[in-house]
Amino acid sequence: MVHATTIIVCAALAISGAVWGGGAPPADVKGHDPFDRVESIGELRDLEAQLRAVAERMRPTVVLLRLGGFRGASTGSGVVLTSDGLVATCGHVGGRAGRRVNATLWDGTVLSGKTLGQANIGALDCGLIQLDAEGRDLQAASLGTNRDLELGDWLVAMGYTQGPPEEPRPPLVRIGRVLSLDDEELLFDAPIDAGDSGGPSFNLRGEVVAINSRCGRQPWENAATPIEDAASDYLACLDGVYPHADYVTVNISSPNTKNLRALQSDEALDALLGALQQRRGQLAAQHGRQVPMFVKIAPDLDEAQVGVIAATLRHNGIDGVVA
Repeated sequence: MVHATTIIVCAALAISGAVWGGGAPPADVKGHDPFDRVESIGELRDLEAQLRAVAERMRPTVVLLRLGGFRGASTGSGVVLTSDGLVATCGHVGGRAGRRVNATLWDGTVLSGKTLGQANIGALDCGLIQLDAEGRDLQAASLGTNRDLELGDWLVAMGYTQGPPEEPRPPLVRIGRVLSLDDEELLFDAPIDAGDSGGPSFNLRGEVVAINSRCGRQPWENAATPIEDAASDYLACLDGVYPHADYVTVNISSPNTKNLRALQSDEALDALLGALQQRRGQLAAQHGRQVPMFVKIAPDLDEAQVGVIAATLRHNGIDGVVA
């Protein structure tokens, strides 16, 4: 469940020697591209041509990731960094080192691999995956730098929005501009949604300058799921994972999702868990087995809050709690 666009900068590892269109941009241009001000139809067409060129050239470097088997208990996006299959993604997508991964390329080819180091600490949210390229020379993206990015620079964001498509297709492309930038994160206004986590954002040189990670908190930043509709998202997730899961954990404590902790209040939590338990009963009858359900709560609750939540969990027959 996601709500608006924050991009965690974790790909700014090398400064490219590339110059704009074979020559340096005009002296009064700031940042990575010469489109600080688009003031005519001709300039707009030039910008469109550059955006299209980046999208067409870099699409083959973006992969769909499935973790936990081919069907995937979780999915995300990634970008190929080396021809032998080193992939950058988000730490919260990879989770931990040593997990099995299946990666689908833009043409439908599926490669297997394993997660390497993963970091999801504060604003730092990045990780690496090594694919078995099976002798292929994969198209790889070049790393850029965000050191000289400026507000208003154009970015091309790509990812497998909403997870695996029914039919193979290339990643979706979105266009945005840099809104703010500091040492820890970059914010821009291209819309992203569930499934885009781990996908790249390219500058107009076609260099990776950021990895799409999590969503912001401003209402104009493409909020995807209001808190009032949270139960339907949880139910949809339960439907998807139930046939494959040994257990299910319901997370109601993510600090990166606006208002999610409001679900820890007694009335909201009781309503959510009641709906999940009813659906679990239906799924158990359908699949002939009862999958245990746990609830992940915040680790910083006071004793009174823990007591209220514990009573709600017992009332709804929850099997365990993670704090």
